[in-house]
Amino acid sequence: MSSVPAAPAIDPADRIDVLLVGTVFLDVIFSGISGAPAPGTETWADRSVLSVGGIANNAVAAARLGARTCLIAPVGDDPAGEFVLRTLRDQERLDVRVPALPTVTTPVTAAFGDGADRAMVSHGQLDPVPVGDLVDRLPQASACFVSLQPGGGDWFLAQRAAGARVYAGVGYDERHDWSGQVLHRLADVDVLVLNEIEALAYSGCEDVPTAAMTLTEHVERVVVTCGRGGVHSASAAGDPPLTLPGESVPAVDATGAGDVFTSGLMYAELLGLPVESALRFAQVCAALSVRGLGGAASAPTLADVRTWCRRSGSTALHRLDAALDQRPPSYG
Repeated sequence: MSSVPAAPAIDPADRIDVLLVGTVFLDVIFSGISGAPAPGTETWADRSVLSVGGIANNAVAAARLGARTCLIAPVGDDPAGEFVLRTLRDQERLDVRVPALPTVTTPVTAAFGDGADRAMVSHGQLDPVPVGDLVDRLPQASACFVSLQPGGGDWFLAQRAAGARVYAGVGYDERHDWSGQVLHRLADVDVLVLNEIEALAYSGCEDVPTAAMTLTEHVERVVVTCGRGGVHSASAAGDPPLTLPGESVPAVDATGAGDVFTSGLMYAELLGLPVESALRFAQVCAALSVRGLGGAASAPTLADVRTWCRRSGSTALHRLDAALDQRPPSYG
């Protein structure tokens, strides 16, 4: 018998656009430095911010774009958890189902960045809390996101059977196992989104295009984000691979940019945008988020994205903006 508890049943009357289940962090972000100080020294940053992080980046980003979003995740009954809950509950269009549990320590990450990338130090509970310990029933979603690290549960299987499109990430493997168990779970996923380091580690390949195509042996579509290097997408259906350049912005902090990208992609595909347009939309979302500190704190609204597209010199982004005029009224 499986050691993973059964997932809660779905309530078909509780309909949402995006469902996110995972781990929420309190992020303490410093910018203007290249890394943590050496022992015995002190380094001053030029800016800092407290922000929610982890799966909360995805949740806040989706809600700000206009998706009806539900976040299910535990926090600790501690000062960090109080800050996380207060911040999340202030966000419009975000249904926060986040219990404060005395058995959980709210994870905290200190991020040190120079704009292009960042290094992080984290502390908290590594293994996830089963979703059945958090809620009695799950809403029915049109799209959901799951982290495929071992122990995360299989709650998304019923969502997919009910018609949801499942997006997955692997997350940075703190244990450095890059476990093959992750690849075995991809048969139940529609879109895998991961960064360059993750793609190379899990595929065993030496370049991103080959890694993306190799991973399509396990999943329908693979999207690899490469920061300023753009995005690469490959499909198991035989569609031509896509490589799009990154958007040029003055970067302040890259923390959570990949999470914002994923929510942008989910939102765009909920609107019915074709793959290339959806990728461009997600690219803009991620690019706009790095102009400030923290993925959640700097996640753009739909109006922000459209303003960027209109002011861009790119014909493709102008077409994207025009396509957004046709979105259903319920999506922002």
